[in-house]
Amino acid sequence: GRFAFGATDINQEIGPEANLIFVSEGVSGTTRLLARSAPGEFYAPLSMEFSPNGDMLAIGKTSVGAAREVCIIRLTTVSEICLPALAGAYGQFATWSPAGDRIVFVTPRFTLVALDVARGIQSDLAIGMREAFNLYWR
Repeated sequence: GRFAFGATDINQEIGPEANLIFVSEGVSGTTRLLARSAPGEFYAPLSMEFSPNGDMLAIGKTSVGAAREVCIIRLTTVSEICLPALAGAYGQFATWSPAGDRIVFVTPRFTLVALDVARGIQSDLAIGMREAFNLYWR
């Protein structure tokens, strides 16, 4: 299998906060840089969740200005899309559908949204979510 981890390459007064995400292939042992955040932005490694087939990674990102996003990173092309999102009760930003074609997250307007990752189409599932939420899709 593969695993992902966060690290930092900057000197931080408070933290450390991850500005780098690496992925390692368990069989070959090859480790590569998957993503680097912009200055003032940091990944939330505890929120990482691989898609069911392992070709994408969802991870939360925060910024010095307190903006929060969920980012979806394709491991094959290393492309990253980020959307405004809230972190749940335990730092979780999103969860994948069992098929891996959609991801569910909560927007800053407290709306539960499903995103069709391939087509980029969002569907509202519930309005008026509370701040202390947990997301599970099985």
